[in-house]
Amino acid sequence: MGTDPESPWDGEPAAAWEPYDPSRDGAWDLARVAHLHRRAGFGAGASRLARDVSDGHEASIRRIVEGDPVGPDGRTRAEFDDLAGSMTDSARRDPAIGRVRLAWLFRLLNGPHPLQERMTLAWHGHYATGARKVADPLAMLDQVEAMRGLWNAPVSKLHRAMLDSAAMQLWLDGPSSDRDRPNENLGREFLELFALGEGAYGEGDVKAAARALTGYRVGGGADLRARSVVFDPKRHDGGEKLLLGETGPWGPADLVRIASKQPPAARAVARRLFLTFIDDITPPPAPLVDALADLIRTPGDVDVARGIRVVLGSRCFHSGGVRGRKVKSPVDFVVGLIRTTGWFRPTPDPITIDVSLTRMGQTLLDPPSVAGWSGGYSWLGAPLLIARANFMAEITSTAGAEAKLRTLHGKSRGGSPSSWGASVAGAFAPCVQGPGLRGAKAPASYAEALRLVASYPEAHLA
Repeated sequence: MGTDPESPWDGEPAAAWEPYDPSRDGAWDLARVAHLHRRAGFGAGASRLARDVSDGHEASIRRIVEGDPVGPDGRTRAEFDDLAGSMTDSARRDPAIGRVRLAWLFRLLNGPHPLQERMTLAWHGHYATGARKVADPLAMLDQVEAMRGLWNAPVSKLHRAMLDSAAMQLWLDGPSSDRDRPNENLGREFLELFALGEGAYGEGDVKAAARALTGYRVGGGADLRARSVVFDPKRHDGGEKLLLGETGPWGPADLVRIASKQPPAARAVARRLFLTFIDDITPPPAPLVDALADLIRTPGDVDVARGIRVVLGSRCFHSGGVRGRKVKSPVDFVVGLIRTTGWFRPTPDPITIDVSLTRMGQTLLDPPSVAGWSGGYSWLGAPLLIARANFMAEITSTAGAEAKLRTLHGKSRGGSPSSWGASVAGAFAPCVQGPGLRGAKAPASYAEALRLVASYPEAHLA
C-alpha cells in the first residue's frame, strides 16, 4: 500500500482518512462501486452497481451505511424482517446450533443491510465464542442478536453486552469465578483481545479485572433449554482494586467504563476496522491506526459508528492500492458469489452452503479459539481451496442450476456465458479488468462460466 501511486498519505497518515473526492482521488466508477460493495457488504449484482455509479459516491455510501430499502432478492426491508424474524423465532422454539446458523445464513445471503451483517461477522470474530464449548444454541443466538443490534454502537455498550452474555461467560468460564477464587481467564481476554490490545495493561490489571468480573453464575430461568447467566452480588468481590490507574470497589460496569476511556481502546477499534475494511494481509500500519483512532476517540468511549463512516468514505478505502489486500473468508466467497450473480429464489441449498463453509475452514458460531479466525492467507491452504472448488462444482452441477442461471442472465437479455462471466468477474474479483473472460476457450454454459470466474486467483481476494 505504501508504494501505490494512489496513496498520497505516505508520511502523512491523517490524509488517509480525509474524505474521498472524485475530482482529486480518481473518478467514481464501476471498479470503485464494486469495491465498496465487496468490502462493506458481500458484493452486489450488475443493476445495483450501475445504480450506484449513476447516483454518485455520497448517496451510495449513505445507502450502504443506512441499508437498502430492497434486498438483493427483491424483498422489501419489511418483508425481509418478517421472514428473518420468523426464522429466528423458529430457532428459539426448537433450538439447535444448525438452525441458528441457517437463520444467520439467510440474513447474510438475503439481507438488505449487508454492512450490518458484515459488522456482526466482524464482532463475532472479535468477541469470539464457540458453540462446541458453550453447548447452548440459545446463548449463541442471543449473542449474535446482541452483536447485530449493537453493530455500530459505542464500544462500551458492546463490551458490556458481551460480558453479560451467557455465551461469553460460559466460553471463558466466568461462572467458576467468585470472590474466593477469581478466575483470570475472562479478565485477561477482555483486556487483551476485546478492549485494549497486547501491551496496554499489566499483570496487576489482569488480577483486578478478574476480581471485578467475579459474581456471575449459571441461573435457572423459565426456559430450561437454556443456561442463563446472572450476576450474583453475594459472589462478587466488592473490595478495592487498582485497575488501569484507578482505585475503587470496581465491578463489571466499572471495568468497561475505565477500559473504554483508555487511549488504547480507540486504537483497538481502529485496528479492527482496518482489518475488516482495508487490509488483512499485512499488519495494520501503526501511523494509520493511530490517525484513525484520533478521529473516533470520545470523552470516555469510542465512536464505532463514526469510525465506520470515516473508513468507508475515506481516500484510503477508495484508493486503488487497497484492492486485493483482503483475502475472502469462506463466508465472503460463498455469500459474495451468490449476491453478485443474483442467484436467488431459490439460492443454492443453505444446508449445502453450511456444510461447505465448514469444509472451507469457517464454521459460523464455532471459531477455533478466543482469538477468532486468523484470516488473511490462512484461508487459502490447499485443502481449503479444494473445498471451494468442490463447492462450485456441486452447486453448478445440481439439477436446474444451468436453467436458473440462463433464466437470470441468458438469451432474454441478449447475453452470452462469456459476456455474463466477464461482468461477474469484474464485480466479484478485484483487479480483473477488460471486457474478456480469461480461459483457454469460451465457456459453453453459464455454469461453466461461473466455475471459471471462481477459479481465478483474484476471486479469493477482495
